[in-house]
Amino acid sequence: SYSFCTLLIGGMSKETPSGNGLNPCITLWLVVVILLWTQTWGLVKGSMRRDVKEEELERLRLDLEIERRVNKKLVKTRDHQATHTHGEAHHPRVVQKLPSDTERFTVVLMSYPKSERFHRLAGIIEEVQGWGDIAAEILLVWNGNASQVPASIEALTHTTSVPLRILPQAANKLDNRWRVWRSVKTDAVLNMDDDVNVKARGARCLFDIWRSAPDRLIGVDVRAHSDQQAAIDKAERRTGMKLTGTFAYSPRHTDDSGRKVYSIALPRALMGHRRYWQAYDAAAPQLRETIDSLLCDDIAFNFLVANMSRMGPIYARAPFAPFPESQSSNSLQKLKNMKARRQSCLPALSKVFNNMPLQHTPWYASCAWDGESGNHGKA
Repeated sequence: SYSFCTLLIGGMSKETPSGNGLNPCITLWLVVVILLWTQTWGLVKGSMRRDVKEEELERLRLDLEIERRVNKKLVKTRDHQATHTHGEAHHPRVVQKLPSDTERFTVVLMSYPKSERFHRLAGIIEEVQGWGDIAAEILLVWNGNASQVPASIEALTHTTSVPLRILPQAANKLDNRWRVWRSVKTDAVLNMDDDVNVKARGARCLFDIWRSAPDRLIGVDVRAHSDQQAAIDKAERRTGMKLTGTFAYSPRHTDDSGRKVYSIALPRALMGHRRYWQAYDAAAPQLRETIDSLLCDDIAFNFLVANMSRMGPIYARAPFAPFPESQSSNSLQKLKNMKARRQSCLPALSKVFNNMPLQHTPWYASCAWDGESGNHGKA
């Protein structure tokens, strides 16, 4: 109280506070109020900092929990809605980070015991083993037992320039080539079919283009999806079947502005980031029924990449040449009803992904030493 303050001040100074100048009691009360306010504000700020700290720790705990579950393939988180979609997109969010070589790429090949192209496969491996400055390793996905690997191929594992590692598989599945990410030690992965001839010049071109756009697929052979009725009618005439969905598969698609566009990169010579191989491995159980019945693992891979990146592939004008065996009667594309299966794959996968994630691209890219430095032209 004021009387107590007067008594206290008066007792300390042995006199009663005068009316000259600022009253000492008022001064004392102001000091007390300021001290109390300062202490209270400090407590509030400390509480706010603790709340922020707890939120950061909680986010970190959630991130670690998501990573733990993804690595065990126990959870698949939902992605945000895709552009031009008709529902929610689903794909596993990959968060695991692995050691990586960023200056070179890994080459993935695939073969199986009944192949008639072992001489071509051996030639491709020998070619790649001369790419020591850009290729880190060759992974041969072998759809068979290790004991069935031909001696001519096994002998190439002793070359040290670009090492060859053979990965035997328990089952002969087309999509085994997309499920080898645990063996890949580079960011960039180049998938090559065993019926195409790619020289170092072409591989270097793909790698240069990929390094300028590492979130996209880079391919030397492309196709398109179309939702135009004219394209669907044409596909039905070509395959002799009634399409069950609203999308057609074709060499190119003409968009509303009259441009020729594409949206699918074929695996003949296809480069992409390792994280897409990792994501495919996690998503494979959901895709199994579709890719086993329709034999369209490559289209499924494109769906997954587009679903994650929201971007279409890049058509690379890189030099390559198909071997004559690519058109032989026992090649995959010559299987009965193969065209019909490819057509059926698009609506089937759009149901699995609950949207159509494929994105059209109108441009191609080429390399400087082809006389078209960094060139981009219409596809």
